[in-house]
Amino acid sequence: MAEHLHATHRRTARPLSLRSIIVVALLAAGIFACGGGGDSSPTTPNTQNTPVLTTLSVSLAPATIQVGQTATATAAGRDQFGASIATGTVTWSSSSPQVATVNESGSVVGVSAGQSTITAAAGGLTASAPVVVSASDLLAECRLPAKFSDIGLGLPRVANRQKATGDVRVAMVFVDFSDAIATRTPQNVFAIISPIAENYFRAVSYGRMNLILEPTFVWRRMSKPTTAYGWNALTFDLHRAYIQEALNLASSVDFSQSDAFLIVSNPDAGALNNGPTFIGAPGFGVTAGGKTLLNGSTSGRDLIGWGAYWLNHEMGHSMGLVDHYAYAGAAHRFVGGFGLMGLISGHAREYFGWERWLLGWVDDNQVSCAPAGTSEVVLTPVERAGGTKIVVIPTGANSAVVAESRRAEGYDTNGAFTPGVLVYLIDTSIRSGAGVLKVLPINDSDSNKGTAPLQPGGSLTLGAVTVSFLSQTASGDRVRLVR
Repeated sequence: MAEHLHATHRRTARPLSLRSIIVVALLAAGIFACGGGGDSSPTTPNTQNTPVLTTLSVSLAPATIQVGQTATATAAGRDQFGASIATGTVTWSSSSPQVATVNESGSVVGVSAGQSTITAAAGGLTASAPVVVSASDLLAECRLPAKFSDIGLGLPRVANRQKATGDVRVAMVFVDFSDAIATRTPQNVFAIISPIAENYFRAVSYGRMNLILEPTFVWRRMSKPTTAYGWNALTFDLHRAYIQEALNLASSVDFSQSDAFLIVSNPDAGALNNGPTFIGAPGFGVTAGGKTLLNGSTSGRDLIGWGAYWLNHEMGHSMGLVDHYAYAGAAHRFVGGFGLMGLISGHAREYFGWERWLLGWVDDNQVSCAPAGTSEVVLTPVERAGGTKIVVIPTGANSAVVAESRRAEGYDTNGAFTPGVLVYLIDTSIRSGAGVLKVLPINDSDSNKGTAPLQPGGSLTLGAVTVSFLSQTASGDRVRLVR
């Protein structure tokens, strides 16, 4: 089905059911003056209701680092009313500088294996938090290496892909055609996407990604009819030329702060039947306002069918993620309705825990790398922030079995599936659309996978690896791993 053409992502037409492929603490300083001819006794201000720093707290992100790695210590203050308040100057110290040092800005550096306490002092108050420094990468065996330079599930993520944390700014350009003149307003089309797309990324990233869509509400007329852009056999060069023309039409738009682009075509233009992602390599990007952009998406008629989640899927590619549906054969035999990078309208639209780790939404200390032998871990649902999100059991240089907890919460409530421990196989040496990730047990005749998650008391074995679901509480699922 879809293929990557010189580092571009493309999808061929497919029925919608089988296709998937964005009090600032006012330190009240009283100024008083004495005037002649009146009472000369000093004036004492009433400070009863003036906010003052009464409590101090310290947080570390991450709380576990390796030798040579860095963590950030942050001090937060509250006043006597429980409201946030500026701490003023903070003095930092480490109880064991031979283990971890901290500078005046709260940057903590691991020096040797061990544990140290990082302390902040401000306004006569102190607060502390521990930092653990490991001598080696405890997750090294579980960091399956990247094999491709465009998109893939290997670590680290491809450097040229769109950023996935912080503010992500996407410039939007609206285009129509002489044979498909837009009858909808740009605002009407924008409303198909926003605010659903932004809310999705904010939720599944646990607040770490803030998508900012920046539309210019005007239709710009492309120079050729829709049938002249080669959508029926789209290549990288044809796609790139289409995008460049659209960006040239938007010469008045400021792209200087843009991380990616989104070309929105008239959704009623039939010849542009799908909306692919543009994934450029250095030297093969597009330019806008003198800036080179390597990542972006172009919408098609399928925007009407998929809605806003189309953009969340396509931006997944911009950030480096693969398609989980099959390019040949039964489309959804790999993951069924799990994961937005598979079936966009599936029953569990949340990204997989492994994908969140790859994108920087899950920290290393939220990943458990199962040791040889028998071990146990409690997994917190991927739909919620905090806790251990995935346990990884290596099975080869590029492969591993991964387990995570899935509940009917968040965006995993689109249809019927059995909540529980979802177990899947990852092989980072496999290309997009060929089964990089497969929900276990492997069953090519099951294109739903709704009953695949383990239930308490259940177990699953693949080769020398066994995952057993021991017990469940409201806060998490306890699993036993044998390798």
